[in-house]
Amino acid sequence: MSAAVPLATAMAMQQGTDVGRAFCLSVDAAKERFDRLLTGVELYRRHPYRRIDDEPKPIYQSARLRLFDFGADCGERAVPVLIVPSVINRHYILDLMPERSFVRFLAERGFRPFLVGWGGGKDRSDMPESIDACISGELDAVLGVIRLRTEEKVVVAGYCLGGLLALALACRWPKHIRGLGFLATPWDFHSGSTDHATLVRLAEPWLDNVLALSGSVPVDCLQAMFAFQSPFAVIDKFLAFADADQSDEGARRFVALEDWANDGVPLPGDIARTLFYRWYRDNETARGCWQVDGDTVAPDRIQCPTLSIIPQKDRIVPPASAAALAEALPNSSRLTVATGHIGLMAGNNAPSAVWAPFSEWIESLA
Repeated sequence: MSAAVPLATAMAMQQGTDVGRAFCLSVDAAKERFDRLLTGVELYRRHPYRRIDDEPKPIYQSARLRLFDFGADCGERAVPVLIVPSVINRHYILDLMPERSFVRFLAERGFRPFLVGWGGGKDRSDMPESIDACISGELDAVLGVIRLRTEEKVVVAGYCLGGLLALALACRWPKHIRGLGFLATPWDFHSGSTDHATLVRLAEPWLDNVLALSGSVPVDCLQAMFAFQSPFAVIDKFLAFADADQSDEGARRFVALEDWANDGVPLPGDIARTLFYRWYRDNETARGCWQVDGDTVAPDRIQCPTLSIIPQKDRIVPPASAAALAEALPNSSRLTVATGHIGLMAGNNAPSAVWAPFSEWIESLA
């Protein structure tokens, strides 16, 4: 018998039983798959790529937020674009790599992008304590800073949950907003799929205990909840990485994205309760119950032009959830693109399929 045949398979062949042979072949395949998974993880850990932090110095900073001006050289009359990231994960998915940066792309097109970075303190983990604080306590001030510097109406764009914050900001300051962009932004949390709401209901006792013990949702818990959406995706991506050319741009981007995904901060308790209970479970946004400082956030109050970019392959924000916002806005344009949630900012076709149409839309507002 060939020495190349794994031991378990050889034993099954000697036994001469079909069931035993099939079982041992499955064990051998599982072991090979596990070995490749470990190889992929180890290749990721040893990859030489490291993010170069060359962000401009913040032009404004509070205890809970930083504001970066990526277009200071674009001229005083350049259209200001305030970009609001999600409160989950770091802001630099919008400036992932020099060759894959949404904000730098806009600056190259002659606009003046301002990027919000949530979190203050030495390790940037001091988040605003609530969604209301994100808006009335932080974004209100940011909008004022930009208006003083540019004396122009501002285009505001929000990525994922940042789009909801942008919507609330526009409801508060309509005269200062030139246009609103929504990038994979949810609205009807029960539209298209109720899987997220079901997951939150099932996890509610566990979440309550976590919040009672720590006052926040730790990064590892957030990662676990994301993994529940597609349990085998984490395994599959590292299996693919094990077979990838480690020297090409795709491998570098994979490492950059993994580093970003694992560079989160704990989600403060009140923000977590709003996100998981008031939005995902109770769907307060689409039901017209969401308020900021007692003022209802409603799409039909927005009169400025809007653009909703909706990824068809989005598992984090179902396309129907994002489409519900586009349908509720009075002056709305819509672009559906063949990407996933992260691919909207980091995919191969993001610059041509997403960023370029977005910049053309801004030009149309002039």
